[in-house]
Amino acid sequence: MQKRARLILVIAAVAAVAAAIPLIAATGAPARAGAGGGTGEPGKVAAELRKVIERNARAYNDENLGLMVSTVHPEAVLFEQTRDLMRHMVAAYDLKYDILSFGYIGRDKDFAVVRVKQRTRKIRGPHFRDNELDAMHVLRLHGKEWKLWQTAMLNVKFLDGARAAPK
Repeated sequence: MQKRARLILVIAAVAAVAAAIPLIAATGAPARAGAGGGTGEPGKVAAELRKVIERNARAYNDENLGLMVSTVHPEAVLFEQTRDLMRHMVAAYDLKYDILSFGYIGRDKDFAVVRVKQRTRKIRGPHFRDNELDAMHVLRLHGKEWKLWQTAMLNVKFLDGARAAPK
């Protein structure tokens, strides 16, 4: 039961929508207001979750709005705002996203938590600070597929050496 309680606490701590990560990268400030998933051993679930994270990064790299949106749970609290943000990011920037690390934290019946470190670099577009993000993503099952639900930013390291100011 302790493992489930820890997972619930991690989920409760998560506050931002997963696809809002590029806004943080672009502005240097927090944003404001695989198939198969239901069962399986941790290794299988972790692989499915990693595929969602990689598909989301690939969608941004390819500027594929349809694929981006398909990785976000349609019932996520800020789904509409997230979709609008994705449109803005694709229109304004050409960015390169790389997943640096992926860690599976745990899951319960409907939710799973992973920790991801990601590097984002500008190829073209307006002012942007290249960065490395450290985040906890909560994914939620939608039918039998895992989808991004929410994200908590743990750290933003700007590659010019500065760090995001704590709140």
